[in-house]
Amino acid sequence: MSKTGRNDPCSCGSGKKYKKCCLQNEHVITGREESIKKRLNKELIQLFEKLATKDIVEDALDEFWGNFEPSTHLSGEALKMSEQNFIEWIVHDWVDIDTGKLLIDLYIEASRVLPLAERNVLDMMKSSVLSLFEVQEVFPDKGLLLKDLLLGGEHDVREKAATASLRKWDIFAARIHEVDGQQIMSGAVYPYPLSMKEEILGDYKYGFDKDHKQYTELTMRQFMKTNGGHYCNFHWYDIFENSQMPQLTNTHGHQMVISKAFYEVKNKKSALESLRGIKSLLEYEDGDGFDWLGKPIKNDHETLLGNIYFEKKRMILETNSRERLKKGKTLIKKHILDVIHKADTFEDIEQRLQSRQGKQTEPISEIPPEVEQQLINEYMDKHYRQWIKDRIPALGGKTPRQALRSKKGKKQVIELLKQMENMEESKRQAVKRQIQGTGREEKMCTIGDFQTIVI
Repeated sequence: MSKTGRNDPCSCGSGKKYKKCCLQNEHVITGREESIKKRLNKELIQLFEKLATKDIVEDALDEFWGNFEPSTHLSGEALKMSEQNFIEWIVHDWVDIDTGKLLIDLYIEASRVLPLAERNVLDMMKSSVLSLFEVQEVFPDKGLLLKDLLLGGEHDVREKAATASLRKWDIFAARIHEVDGQQIMSGAVYPYPLSMKEEILGDYKYGFDKDHKQYTELTMRQFMKTNGGHYCNFHWYDIFENSQMPQLTNTHGHQMVISKAFYEVKNKKSALESLRGIKSLLEYEDGDGFDWLGKPIKNDHETLLGNIYFEKKRMILETNSRERLKKGKTLIKKHILDVIHKADTFEDIEQRLQSRQGKQTEPISEIPPEVEQQLINEYMDKHYRQWIKDRIPALGGKTPRQALRSKKGKKQVIELLKQMENMEESKRQAVKRQIQGTGREEKMCTIGDFQTIVI
């Protein structure tokens, strides 16, 4: 597509010439300092390429990645993201071993004369650091309000692309630049699960405290300038390197394993009558099976322990743990004489998921997305009303009301509420995409002077 000329009709359809319409807006969006910064980024990368012997490149890769191999653990857009983060780190934080100087310092020395505007932009880039941010507000297609969790303060960031995927309370590491009187993201982005927030903050604090004992004048900003790239990158790639399926447990704390006991049925009619005499069994409406219910663990309903159903001449007891299967077999042995136990089978959840890879596992909902969202909202409202009364393991077995009585408990409750709000916003976005007929796909978008992933 050819570039619109200054005197051509504006593509927005206003009828005005391009120079009298959207060209002015674009000049506002990309100001003088930002244009200078983009050019300087390219020239800094070119300088590194001139300096970069094989040993220098290998040392830089080793310093940034350690023993992690991006090409082994990453692919597609995630691999591209890792490359962009590495380049951004080279530009801002890489130190030449021979001179002990930043790439920006080497660039300044190599330039005989630098205009004041360029020198100001370089000084801004040199002093910038990676930090950990929490999203306070998202303004679609406009920007973000971010809280700096390490250095303190809030930043009103002009950023369009990332607003399509970020949600309130999301956390990520990034570098913020101030150009043309506005704050923008430099391009490097290290997204983390919200559940890792306290772990990451604790790691930073431990590292800073350790260095501060030796260098008592050290500030957190100085610590992040030297170590930010390593810490931010480690916590990001560790998610990929050590990603494991979470340990799933049922309401009794048993490891979830799909467990089945198979019985040969001598007399189905007699077996059904015996099953109907067991108080903990609730018969299906079609009369061909039963829900096995346990005593309520919470106040609102009984616990489903398993199912007993018939397939041809077989009766099957199915539970979600070995312990429940054993208990269910004891129940059947005690009450039913017209069946003979033949075999047990066990399948863990991960095996089940792997066996279904590539298959359609979710039925297409016939409920309109708008109605589905309304039902979800009503359910969650009821859930939260009950949640405030429930004992929560993450709160040390206390109810949220009880936890709010202490300073530590109040902080824990706030973090739990943030996680729940964040998850609900994710669901709302999914419903919105369904209404609009768009899937959530990984794609590259430009943030700052680099490209990064929007998911």
